[in-house]
Amino acid sequence: MLAFELERPRDLASAVESLGRHESRAMLKAGGTDVIVWMHKHAVQPEVLVDLSEVPELGGISFYPHRGIKIGAMATVNQEETFGPLLTVMTVPDAAAAIEAANSTRFGLVGAVHGRDLGNAVEVVSKIRCGLRRINAPTPGVDYYAPFGGEGMSSFGPREQGRAAREFFTSTTTMTVVPAAS
Repeated sequence: MLAFELERPRDLASAVESLGRHESRAMLKAGGTDVIVWMHKHAVQPEVLVDLSEVPELGGISFYPHRGIKIGAMATVNQEETFGPLLTVMTVPDAAAAIEAANSTRFGLVGAVHGRDLGNAVEVVSKIRCGLRRINAPTPGVDYYAPFGGEGMSSFGPREQGRAAREFFTSTTTMTVVPAAS
């Protein structure tokens, strides 16, 4: 049986306060998150689960004439796998919130972190659940020499390309040769 505390904040300030109070002991449950599945498989074991589905500021799409469109983190477009041209930008207060936002979807094909501090970028990108991790590089395209594939619902079967492809497409056989009798 899974044991955890469930919190359902009703506004953004309460959600931020809850996450700050629980820090690394908490995980977010957002619209497309498979966190319950991960918990059931014992892949993650948070002490506190913070359900964001009741936070109105995180859902929906709003248009502001001089600022553009604001898309909430839990809007469908941010919870589904899309293949552009589409870009959504989510504003978060720090690296921990960025990691939580990136991991709040059930998909994980590719993720990128941009910044001048490469050590920090490596630390952040290593915590994002996705198959292809990039630093200061665009997300489209693949490196043919490297294994390719996603995490979660972005994955099906083994990795493609690189050593993974060689192992997948190679069948190892054994042949024994005994000299013919003369």
